[in-house]
Amino acid sequence: KSSNVIWDMVNEGIFISVESEVKNELTTFVYTTHTTDGATVKKLDNPTKVADTANVTVVHGGRYWGQTNTGKIISDTLRTHQHMLLQGFRRHGMEVQGLTQALDLNNFTVAFELAKAVDSEDAWKTLGKKALRVLNIEMAIRVYTMLGNAAMVMTLKRLADVADLELLKGHVCMLFHEFEKAQRHFTSSKKRPITALEMRRDLLQWDQALKLAQQLAPDQIPSICREYAQQLEFKGEYGMALRMYNQALSKTMEGGFGEDNFTGGLDGGNESVSHKRVCKAGIARMTLRTGSLQQGLAMVRQSKDKELVKSCGSILEAMRQYGEAAELYRLAEQYEKAAYMYLKTKSFTKLEALMEHITAPKLLTHYAKSMEAQKKYTEAASAYERANDVDNVIRVCLKHLDQPQRAFELVRKNNSPQGAGMVATFCMSNGDYEMAIEFLLMANLDKQAFDRARNHNKMDIYAKTLGDKGTEEQYLRLARYYESEEKFAAAGRNYARCHMHAKAMRLFLRCGEEEIESAIKIVKAARTSPERPMLVRMLHAYLLGEKDGKPKEPKFVYLLYMAIGDHQKASKTAVIIATQEQKIGGYRTAHDLLFETLNELRNNKIAVPNELMRTLTLLHSYIIVRKLVERKKHKDAARMLIRVCKNISKFPAHTVPILTSCVIECARGGLKKSAYEHAVKLMQPEYRPKILQKVRKSIEKMVRRPPTKEEEEEVSPCPFCHFKVPNSLLTCPQCKNDIPFCLITGRHMVPGDFSLCPSCNTTALHSEMSQLAEAGQPCYMCKKVIKKDALKKLSYEEVKAILLKSRTSDDEKKEGKAE
Repeated sequence: KSSNVIWDMVNEGIFISVESEVKNELTTFVYTTHTTDGATVKKLDNPTKVADTANVTVVHGGRYWGQTNTGKIISDTLRTHQHMLLQGFRRHGMEVQGLTQALDLNNFTVAFELAKAVDSEDAWKTLGKKALRVLNIEMAIRVYTMLGNAAMVMTLKRLADVADLELLKGHVCMLFHEFEKAQRHFTSSKKRPITALEMRRDLLQWDQALKLAQQLAPDQIPSICREYAQQLEFKGEYGMALRMYNQALSKTMEGGFGEDNFTGGLDGGNESVSHKRVCKAGIARMTLRTGSLQQGLAMVRQSKDKELVKSCGSILEAMRQYGEAAELYRLAEQYEKAAYMYLKTKSFTKLEALMEHITAPKLLTHYAKSMEAQKKYTEAASAYERANDVDNVIRVCLKHLDQPQRAFELVRKNNSPQGAGMVATFCMSNGDYEMAIEFLLMANLDKQAFDRARNHNKMDIYAKTLGDKGTEEQYLRLARYYESEEKFAAAGRNYARCHMHAKAMRLFLRCGEEEIESAIKIVKAARTSPERPMLVRMLHAYLLGEKDGKPKEPKFVYLLYMAIGDHQKASKTAVIIATQEQKIGGYRTAHDLLFETLNELRNNKIAVPNELMRTLTLLHSYIIVRKLVERKKHKDAARMLIRVCKNISKFPAHTVPILTSCVIECARGGLKKSAYEHAVKLMQPEYRPKILQKVRKSIEKMVRRPPTKEEEEEVSPCPFCHFKVPNSLLTCPQCKNDIPFCLITGRHMVPGDFSLCPSCNTTALHSEMSQLAEAGQPCYMCKKVIKKDALKKLSYEEVKAILLKSRTSDDEKKEGKAE
């Protein structure tokens, strides 16, 4: 019993009780107006002792004042406040006790400062929970911000604007998972009691939700029944789920919940329609689940909902009702699943109707096997092929359909070892050993293939099939066989594949000139082999005829020098060969040989000999005459023929035709004096009888009337020294340099009009090359089509670099005059 109660003059809600029986003891109480439990009074432990004769009259900020019987004034701190009120160094080590006292006394300002001093997660959590209990949302936000709990802070900020006290209490109780208490507060709310129902729905506590809905929101009963049914269906309680689906649908009908007042919680523009659709689908599923198959199937077919049909098909499949499941899968256009069901029930007639929709290999294979079992081999082969089961297609073709060619094509196309083995067995049983060897190799049965080839004299078939895909062991065995049969060329090729270069070289040389090029390839292939010097000496001696006294054709020596990379000797040999070809009229052969050599020298960054370049230039000048005539450029054609006629001794096989062409083109191009000079030359006794009868009279007439003058040839600047040089002259009289020539016209190049063929990098006048590209004609040098977008005019620096490479050396200038 209290004899007296004194309120703290500063801290609201704090009062002390003076015990009537024990006058020297003060007990502290805390009164809280608003908490989650309503208004509360809490008695704090640890009462404060005072003198027996003291009479306490005032409490202020945790301190009390009183007066003894003698009139003495006494004052001290209440024991429930002593740790909280300590300051500075006196607080050291007592922060936790002070925090506890501050929380007991609802002094959140001091509690926050003490929590910062303690700085532990437990301290902050304790403070946060206390703030929530007394509905101090602002302080709770500060505390959970310090904890870094963003989710809680966002939740509390939404609660900060809640004015309804009961609603706020309910939300806070939910944070503490005190749902019964939260429901009481929510239902006591005057503004929004329906929050209690929303809470139960969110917690999936459907029984409680239904009870609340009957009181608070009858319009939500159908949607709650539907959601409850969905949960029961998920848990496998199908009977109860069926009842709830039916209730959800019936409540909608009975309650008159139309489109305007229905609260279904479904996505979509028309929630009532969606609700009914979901309920009917659920009823259909649960009807099937509970064993009423015919009733459930009728509902499913009536719905015309593909997703429902598909899901009910899955239900029936799980119930091993495969026939009904197949029908539903077919209606849902799930053809592969339907086909699996038909396979299980062996409903092949129905299955055949679906095969055009089937792509799954496993299913196609199952179908093919069933067709094969019924001796429907054509359908079986087709299904195996669609399943990409090539081996079984091959087997059916060979064993049942008598279609060996189809089997052969499949093996070659798919490279199937197992299929190749079956085909090889088939071929051997029919005596077709050539085909058998091919397929034995494809089946990786090398020993059997080799034995069949040897026994039936089909080794060439074996070698052809092996190609470049064999192993060194296979090639060595093949080489030894051919050597024993004295087929030295074939043996040499196979020894070469085994990197037995010396052996291959000897065998090639035993074949004579027919295999010299193969021997040269051996030298090229043995580039990194220590045997290479010996191989070169062996082949070189053979080509020079050191053993048999019969030197071989120079072209082989040329090929050898090219193979070993001796480009200087190769270029000299190329000129010799070209000169020989030129004498017998093989101008294109000589031209191509020199051009190939020129490219090799350029690719290896080796200086091009002057003799090779001049010989190629002369041959090219003759070859382009026909092209110039076709383009009606008779004057350029005449200049090229004049250039050739100055070296007519190098064209002994066609001296008269060349001179005749020169006379004709000079006449067409208006070069009458040059035409006369070459006509006079044709009238010499050794040439005159060889002139064609149809032009002889014209030439004789031309000789009888010599012209007195001729138009001077046009001149253009030398790209080296800019001296004016006649267009067809390729050596500058001023600087003595050989000027690069245009591959199209044969004229010398001029500054500012330089270009290169994109394919062979030969110089050409850009203006002429552009015309050639526009006409779609190939390059006169390399015979490749010129792409216009790849063509460009060279810059001054690019031209300078080309001229620097082609500049004639002093030694070359002393060798003699250019043309």
